[in-house]
Amino acid sequence: MSKKETTPLSLGRVILGQNVHGFFVRTKAEPGVMARILTAAAKFNVTIINIYNSTPTKRGGSASFVVFYDFSEAMASPQEVRKAMEEAVENTEVELLEPILPGVVANTKHYPLLLLGERAIIFREAVLRGWFVGIRRRFGTGGEAFLYYEGFEAGQEIFDTYTKLGISPHDLWAMFCVALIAIGGAKDMKFEIKEGGMTLRIWENMECCLGRGSDKSFSQFLRGAIAGFASKFFKANVIVVETKCIAKGDPYCEFEVTIA
Repeated sequence: MSKKETTPLSLGRVILGQNVHGFFVRTKAEPGVMARILTAAAKFNVTIINIYNSTPTKRGGSASFVVFYDFSEAMASPQEVRKAMEEAVENTEVELLEPILPGVVANTKHYPLLLLGERAIIFREAVLRGWFVGIRRRFGTGGEAFLYYEGFEAGQEIFDTYTKLGISPHDLWAMFCVALIAIGGAKDMKFEIKEGGMTLRIWENMECCLGRGSDKSFSQFLRGAIAGFASKFFKANVIVVETKCIAKGDPYCEFEVTIA
C-alpha cells in the first residue's frame, strides 16, 4: 500500500453476527501483556473481528481493551475463553459482553468517548444526512445560513481548544487538517497561506459527499468552521468562498479565504 492509499476503519462499537462474543479486558500496561492474553484466546480457534484499546496509559498503570471474536469454529465456550484470558496474565479481569439483541453485541463499557481530552459522539451518515441535507430541504437558504453559523462558532471553539493544548501558531492549520481527517470528515486536506488570506483544498469532504448532484457548491457547515477558525488565526474578519466542490462534480472542494 502506498502512502496515499487508505483503508476503511470500523470503529467496532456495535458488532453484528450470530456467533460473535465480546470481551472487556482490564489489565496492566506492560510490554507483551495484550499479546499473551490474545494468544491464550487464539488457542481455542476463535477469530478476531475487532479490537481496540482505550486512551494510552503510562507503563505499569491500568489499561483496558475490548476484543470481539467470531466463535463459528471455536473449540471452547465463551466462558472457557474468558477464563483462559484471565489466567494468562496476573491481576487481569475479563468481562463477557453479552448480546443486547439476538446477533447484536455492543461495547457499552468504554464511556464516555473522548477525543483530545473532550467528550465526543459518533454520528453515522444517516444522521449527518438529516443534519446537512434535511435542514436545507426544510428551511432553504435559512437552513444554509444556520449551518454556516453553527460551523463558524464551532471553528472558533476549535481554535481556542488547540491554543489551550499548546499547539504553536505555526502548526494550527496543520492540526486543523489532521483532526478533520482523523474524525472521518475528509480523506485529505492541504492548505496554503498567502498574502491576504489562504487557500484550502479538501478531498472527500463528508458534508459535500452528501450533496453530490448539486448544481452549486454545497458546503456550509465546514465553510463556516473554516471561517471561524480563520477569523481567530488572522485576528480579522474573513470571507470564505467555496470555489470548487465535489457535490457539483469537481475532484475536490476548494475554499478561498480572504481577509476582509
